Amino acid sequence: MDLVLVKQSQAAAPSFAHPGHFNQRYHGMSLAVISNPRGAEAPRAWCPPSVVMALGGPVLLRRGAVQAQIPADAAMVLEEGAQYSLLSQGSSSVLTVMLGSDALSAGATQHGPKRRLLPGLIGAADPIIDSLHSLSRRCRFEPEGLIEDQGTLHRFLSDLWARQRANDHLLNRCPGRTLAHQRDVLMRLSRVASLLDAPGGAPADLATLAELASYSPTHFLRLYSAVFGASPHDYQVNVRLAKARRMVAETSLAVRDIAEAVGFESRSTFNRLFRRAFGTSAADLRQRLARSSHSRGMIRGMGVSERSSAHAAA
Repeated sequence: MDLVLVKQSQAAAPSFAHPGHFNQRYHGMSLAVISNPRGAEAPRAWCPPSVVMALGGPVLLRRGAVQAQIPADAAMVLEEGAQYSLLSQGSSSVLTVMLGSDALSAGATQHGPKRRLLPGLIGAADPIIDSLHSLSRRCRFEPEGLIEDQGTLHRFLSDLWARQRANDHLLNRCPGRTLAHQRDVLMRLSRVASLLDAPGGAPADLATLAELASYSPTHFLRLYSAVFGASPHDYQVNVRLAKARRMVAETSLAVRDIAEAVGFESRSTFNRLFRRAFGTSAADLRQRLARSSHSRGMIRGMGVSERSSAHAAA
């Protein structure tokens, strides 16, 4: 699949007034842009479906009055027409892949012609992001111009389409007389959910979140709770607690650092909510997991010893 590669030292990336402008300029091909957005990037009037990947450090993403952080080596999927700005610090840069009709057609053919990519965060440890890593390395070393992506973008989009099809249970919860209407509801709600999934998001009131989804606050709260099973605030708390639990189990970071990393400013609030969600404190959970791991190690060691003894006796 062919890509047009553009490298820029400044924040500004190509901007397009409407879909025809992008398609006429790139003839269905996708556009890969490597940039260093150290200053706020002006919101675009229109952009094709895009994937924004933070390289070498976190990048701040703003959509309207709502902001969130794309962690290093993670990516955010943005829907067609999204308006946003980016801000990085230090040496971090951004890979933005603007998806042309050629890239999207395979997914649209396989998964239904009216399906559109939903906004969403892809974590740095998510297996489907490996293809984007490969593409980013290739883009860094290739000169500007037309390049062959060697199948990396196709693999990524195939995995992404499959991942988003797995969320069809959310689509079934959306009201609407037609499938197109239901998909529009899920698209608007996913704009908000994608930012609540990301760390470092500044607290936003209900009215601000509702504005991002283009609903009234009352209607937005009712729809969001029905589709995602929790209010926006509770949804974000649950996402952060789930991430904190994984970090307690999989890293050696201090609990206070984990609380800060997932977005809790108050250690006492984090402790209270963690205990309420999991029935134990983060410190006690880590100790219990460590004891369990030690016990499993001893059992495996005993098994090896027994097999060795039996082999020697034979």
